[in-house]
Amino acid sequence: MPSYLRFAGASLPGSVGSDVTGGARISDGRAGHLSFGPHVSLEPGRYIAGFRLKKLPNCQAGRITVDVYSPATGVLSSNFVYSSELFEATSSLNHLEFSLDQTAHQLEARMYVQEDIMVQLDELVIFAQDSRGWDG
Repeated sequence: MPSYLRFAGASLPGSVGSDVTGGARISDGRAGHLSFGPHVSLEPGRYIAGFRLKKLPNCQAGRITVDVYSPATGVLSSNFVYSSELFEATSSLNHLEFSLDQTAHQLEARMYVQEDIMVQLDELVIFAQDSRGWDG
């Protein structure tokens, strides 16, 4: 069984931004969820959600909120990524750890950008920290 799940940025829904050639999703300067989803089911265990991000030209300084959300229990974990700490030339992996005490359905790893935050989401990766199967 795989030890991770991988999703291209363009394969994830979002309320702002647009998809670009190569499978990435870029913000458009509006505030909102650049991505949410992938609406997967995960077994109990410890996980890491990793967002591969890079800063685009004309990006203003600010913070990006990333969280893991379950419709049954709400926000499981959240963190901030600061645009000033991102690279323009290459993507960096920004991670968020979370744990599940019971199977979670329709799980989302979400990214909320503030106004004028210009970033590119290349992919979302969810890593299992324990040896577990996937119920995708």
